[in-house]
Amino acid sequence: MIQQQIDEILREIKSCGILESLYSNKKELIENWLTLASIYSPSGGESKRAEYIKKKLLQMGIPHVYIDQVGNVIGILQTKKKGPTTAFLCTMDDLITIADRVNSKKFPVRIENDKIVGPGTLITGSCVTLIALAKLLFAKKTELSGTIYLVAVVQEEQDFGGIRFFLQENDDIDYVIDIMGGFGRIFYGALGIKMLKVHFYGPSGHTLSGGLPNVNVALAEAITQIFEIPLPSRENLNNQNYHNLGIGKIQLTGAYINIGMVKSGKSFNHKPEKGWLSVDLRSYDNEILNKLFEKITHISENIANKYDFKYQIEIYKDLPAAQISDAKNSQLVKFAEYITIKLGKEVFLSDMGSTNMNIGILKGILSIMVAGNEGGNHDTPNEYGNIDSILDGTSFHFLLAYAIHK
Repeated sequence: MIQQQIDEILREIKSCGILESLYSNKKELIENWLTLASIYSPSGGESKRAEYIKKKLLQMGIPHVYIDQVGNVIGILQTKKKGPTTAFLCTMDDLITIADRVNSKKFPVRIENDKIVGPGTLITGSCVTLIALAKLLFAKKTELSGTIYLVAVVQEEQDFGGIRFFLQENDDIDYVIDIMGGFGRIFYGALGIKMLKVHFYGPSGHTLSGGLPNVNVALAEAITQIFEIPLPSRENLNNQNYHNLGIGKIQLTGAYINIGMVKSGKSFNHKPEKGWLSVDLRSYDNEILNKLFEKITHISENIANKYDFKYQIEIYKDLPAAQISDAKNSQLVKFAEYITIKLGKEVFLSDMGSTNMNIGILKGILSIMVAGNEGGNHDTPNEYGNIDSILDGTSFHFLLAYAIHK
């Protein structure tokens, strides 16, 4: 039944020629992309990128476009027929390391072959997809049903504050579609995330007073022991050990640990009285997350006792893993699967999403994140986005919107 629906939609869309307009306007997409990627947009400071997206949506004649209290840009396509309510999301904020490179102007965004190259190009691929999707949806002559929200979201890299606020203010959403650029990879479940700061406190002193005890020794031992924690394996993940998720190849396993920041000291000739390290824990299983947290707490306590230091574990982010019952077999996921196949790509399915869509799942809303071949070299000066993949991803999302709202 779903295959017949998609085949019929593809025939209808082909007959009206609307997707041809997307590819004939490739130059416009590139211009938007070059501009958006060049805008300084750290997490929590996305206002300039937001104003640009708002302007573009208003220029299309979309009647309801606004920026909400926390900075999300929202465009609403309200049809005359009753039907489902779907929110298509893009992400506006950059990691601070990427935003700093954008702000430095040392790495100008540019076109190289079929790529947009430079800091900020990967995440803004989702933004240009949303803008291009809006243009296709608003230009479509055939009447659709229900309501479509087009939402450019803030603070994904912090505490998902943008999507939290949007879903709090709009409690009628049936589906959340999180656009990450391209297509082929469909995520329908939410990884749990615990982000911690492990603090150690010890005596300060001059170099000449003796090198030990020193909190940096505690930090070093904690880093070593945390990375030595054995991680659980997970079977039946498409029978692959690794998969390229656009941020580089990641290992498909049951849990992840990363230490991304270590902070202590201000002087060559003084040992610091305090220091901390960050820990990023992720797993599809809340029990695994809790056990990893317990192990890190045990490691920290033992090290503190060894050196007669004090310690504190600060929880920076705590987002539980979540799944929607039988989401993999839902109409939404099946629509996304079959459209992917009809557009000539192999489908990669996963219940280990880690983006804005997680908040939708935690609220019990059927949510997916879609990505695929969107680019690479994430968080480097030579980060890049694939132009043709973003165009094809826009086609995918238009067909998905059409399938949901036909």
